[in-house]
Formats: sequence, C-alpha cells, structure tokens
Amino acid sequence: MQTSPSFVSKQAMPASSCDQINVLTSFSVAPLLVALVGGRLAIQAVQQLGAASEEIFRGELLPSLRFPEPTQHNMIE
Repeated sequence: MQTSPSFVSKQAMPASSCDQINVLTSFSVAPLLVALVGGRLAIQAVQQLGAASEEIFRGELLPSLRFPEPTQHNMIE
C-alpha cells in the first residue's frame, strides 16, 4: 500500500525540514494572535462609537421644535 505525499510522517521528513516547519509555525502564531486581539478591539471600538452616536441623537438631548399652530388662513379646505 502506497501513502500519498501529503500523509508523510515526521519520521520520514529530514530534520531540517521539520525545523523549518516549526519555525514557520512559530512565526505565524504572533500575527494570528495580533489579528484576533486587534479584531476584538476594533469591534469594541465600533460598539462604543455606536453607543456614543446613539446618545447624541437621543430625543432627550435634542431641543424641542415649536411648530406654528395651523390657522384658518393656512388650512386647505
């Protein structure tokens, strides 16, 4: 039975190749963690921005507008 090249065990790989894979894996972990933490911080920032903009546009903070009362002259009959 033949094994496909993708299922080669670590024992069959040369030591230098295995070391290269370990180094590449080690270097790829840091950017992944930075991306995860940065994404979480970005989501929190957007949520805080949304809450702040909601406070700006709340009805309690806006001035009340005084509309003129309709008179007989302005009403369409």
